[in-house]
Amino acid sequence: MTNEEKNQLRRDASRLFQCENIPATKDMLHILAECLFQITYLQKDIPINNRADADAKIVLQMILSKTLYLNKMLDGVDFRSFDNKILNNIVDPTLIAVVVRNFCETIATFNLIYTETDDKKLILYNLWAIAGLKFRQRFAQKATTEDNKRKQVEELATINNLVKEIEQTSVYKSLTSEGQASIKKKVKDKDYKIQFIKNDIKPLSWQETISLMDIKEGLMDDMYTYFSLYSHPSNVSVFQFANLFSKQNPHSIKMGIFNISNVIKFVSFFISDYIKLFPDTIKAFESMPLIYQAAINFHNQILRNDGSIINDALSALD
Repeated sequence: MTNEEKNQLRRDASRLFQCENIPATKDMLHILAECLFQITYLQKDIPINNRADADAKIVLQMILSKTLYLNKMLDGVDFRSFDNKILNNIVDPTLIAVVVRNFCETIATFNLIYTETDDKKLILYNLWAIAGLKFRQRFAQKATTEDNKRKQVEELATINNLVKEIEQTSVYKSLTSEGQASIKKKVKDKDYKIQFIKNDIKPLSWQETISLMDIKEGLMDDMYTYFSLYSHPSNVSVFQFANLFSKQNPHSIKMGIFNISNVIKFVSFFISDYIKLFPDTIKAFESMPLIYQAAINFHNQILRNDGSIINDALSALD
C-alpha cells in the first residue's frame, strides 16, 4: 500500500468512525448491510444441524432487513397537500428511536441465548420459542378453519415437548426448587429473559438483559430507557417532538444521527458475536474491502468490555 493509499484509507476511516452527518451515517449503514448480506449469501446452502442455529440465521436476516429500512429512514419524508401546501423534507428521530429499541432487544436476545453453551443455551432457546408459541396460542384459540385448529394442536404439543426438554437437562435438575419455580413462571409468563447464577435463576428486565452483553461500563447504561421514551406515547416524547423541527434551532438531524450511531455499534457487536458462533463466516467478512472491515471492527471494539476485534484490519491504519 502506498503512502497516498494509506492516507486515503485513514481519511475514509475517520469519516466512517465519526459518522457526523447523514451521508457518512448512511454509508456506514450500507457497510453493515453489505456485511450482513455477504454472510447470509455464504450460508444460504450450508445445512444447519439444529433448530436453534437455523433460527440464528433468520435473526441475521432480520437484522439485515432492519438495517436496510433504517437507512431509508434517513432519506426523510415530505408532503404536498391537494391545495399545494408543502411540508418540507423531515427526518423524524422519534420514529428512528422506536426502530433502535427493536434493534437493542433483538441483538440482546441473540447475545443472551447464543453466547451460552449446551444445556443453558437449550433452556434459553426453548424458553424463547415457548414464549412466541404461547403468544400465538391466544390467536389460535379463536381459530375457525380446520387448518388453524390443527396448527393450534400441533403448536401446543411443541410447547409441551420444549418444556420436557428443559426439565430433562442436567442444569435444570441441578437448580434449587426456587430456580425451577422461576423457570416454570417464565414459561407461564411467556418470557425468557433469565440469568443463571450458580444453582439459581435471576429474572431479567430488558435493561438488565442489555447490561449482560459485556458492554463497557457507562456506554449504554441508560440507552434502553431513553429509546423506550419514544416507543410509548410518553409526555416527554410529545414536548420534545414540539422542539425538534424549530426553524431557529432544529435538532432533528443531530438527534437522528445520534440514535443511529447506537445501532451502528450494536450491529457491529452483533456481527462479531455471529462470526464467533459460525466461525466459517469470517470468510465473508474478509472478502469485503479493507475499509469496510476496519469500520465494523472499530464500532464493535468501542462497545466491547474486553476490546476484542474480529480481525486485524484496523492495523492497516497504523
